Amino acid sequence: MKLVLSDLFHRDDLQNDEAKKQADLLKAANLRAGNSGLMLPDGNVTGNCPRKAYLRLRGVDMPISSDRSIMFEFGRENETIIIDKLKRQIGDSFLITGDDVNKFAWKLPSGRVVSGSPDVIISDKAGNPLLCLELKLICSLWTARSVVFGNEPKLGHIIQEAHAMAKLGTQSMPLPGKLVYIQPVDYQTPMWGSTVDMFPKPGEPLCELVEYTEKEISEGRGKAAVKKKVMMPKKVLPSRTAYDLQFNKDGFVSYRNELSKGAWTDTPVSMEGIEAFYSMVDSMGWADAPLGPRPISLKSCGDFENYTMCQYCELSSICDRLEKQPKQWFDEVHNAVTTGTLKK
Repeated sequence: MKLVLSDLFHRDDLQNDEAKKQADLLKAANLRAGNSGLMLPDGNVTGNCPRKAYLRLRGVDMPISSDRSIMFEFGRENETIIIDKLKRQIGDSFLITGDDVNKFAWKLPSGRVVSGSPDVIISDKAGNPLLCLELKLICSLWTARSVVFGNEPKLGHIIQEAHAMAKLGTQSMPLPGKLVYIQPVDYQTPMWGSTVDMFPKPGEPLCELVEYTEKEISEGRGKAAVKKKVMMPKKVLPSRTAYDLQFNKDGFVSYRNELSKGAWTDTPVSMEGIEAFYSMVDSMGWADAPLGPRPISLKSCGDFENYTMCQYCELSSICDRLEKQPKQWFDEVHNAVTTGTLKK
C-alpha cells in the first residue's frame, strides 16, 4: 500500500476547514463569543480586533494556513484530554460537557444575537452549571514565560472566559470560572545572558518546570566585562497552570493562580465593556459607519504590551490604506479572502 501522507493530511485539513465554514453558516447572523473584545472607558478597544469580529459577522473568515490548522487541531484534542480527565475523576458526581453541548446566547439592544460555546462546563446532576473552564494550549516559549511563570494570563483569554461566566450565571452572580493553560512540549530557551533572569532560578518556586545547564556568561562591557558561571535555564518543561477568575464588587474581573492564597490581581475587564464592544461592532458597516478602532495591546493588569496586534495581522496593509473608507475596505478584504491573495 502506497500513501503520500503529506497530501492526505493536507486534504483532511482542507475538509475540516470547509466543515467548520459550513457549521458557521448556521450562526451567520450572530456575533461570536470567540471574538470577545473589550471597550475601555476612553473609547479604545483591546483583547480582540473589532474589524475581524465584523468580518466574521459578514461571513468573511480569515483563511487558516496549514501550520495553523495543525496547531488548532491539537488545541481541540487538548479539550478532549481535559474533559476525559475530569470525567474519570469527578464524572460520577457531576455532569461534564464540552463545546459541542455548551451554548449561551444573548441579545444586543438592536436585537442582534451574540452566541458562544464554552470549552467545558461542570454542572450538577440536574444540569445546573457550577463552573466554567476556558482551555488554552501554550504554543510559544514567551507565552509560557508569561502565563506559567509571570502570573500573567492573556487579557484576551480573560475577556473570553469572563463573557461566558457572566452570561451563564446571573447579573448578580456570574458563574465561577477557571482559565487553564496546558503546555504539552518542551520549549528551548535562547540561553542568552538575560535568559537567567527570565525564569526561576534553582531553588525558587516553579524551578521544577525548568531544566538548567551550567554556562559561563559575561557581565558588563569591554574591559570591565567579567566572566561568571551561572545555572542557565536550558528549556521549559511541560506543565498545566490554572487561574481562578471572579467578578469583584465593582464589576471588574480579578484573577489569581488557583494554588495561591494571596491577593487577587485586578483587570480592566467588565461585562459592561464587553457588551459595549459588541454594540460597537454591530454598528459598523451601516450607512458608511466608520470601522471600529484598531485594538491596543494590554497585559492582564492593564499595562501596555511591548507589541501591537496590528504588527502580526494580515489586514494591516489594507487598514493602512482604506480604514477611512469602510465600504472599499470591506470589498478589498472580501476579494482578497475569496481569491486567496490575502498575505501577511
